Amino acid sequence: HEIMYLNMIATQVEHAAYFILYIIFMTLIISNIFVGLFLAEIDELDSKQSQEQLLKQYRQQHHAWKKSANARMKILENKRENYRVRMTETEMQMKQIQQLLMSDLSTDVQEEPVLGNQNDNSVKMENFERDDEEEP
Repeated sequence: HEIMYLNMIATQVEHAAYFILYIIFMTLIISNIFVGLFLAEIDELDSKQSQEQLLKQYRQQHHAWKKSANARMKILENKRENYRVRMTETEMQMKQIQQLLMSDLSTDVQEEPVLGNQNDNSVKMENFERDDEEEP
């Protein structure tokens, strides 16, 4: 410090004021750089946190969507199974109708129609028509 004091005594006051202002100005610039670096780190941390929050929301929404999709899939599988059951029932009814028709044709060919046989067949056909009406 002695050198600074000796130079201040030996030179003019303007030079000393310039030196003091230079030191203050450079201190402000350097401190501004450190503050800028610090704020940049904070901004980066905030951006990471917001990305993590968005990712968390996406995962929650995806999980909820997946859950609803699985529930919908189960509903559709149940409907498909019901359609399969109804289809097999319909096929069985069709086979019964074909058997009745075949037996009716064979009886028509072998013997002349009897009034009692016609009534039996008409009763059977009425039963099939009722079965068709009951199904949704």
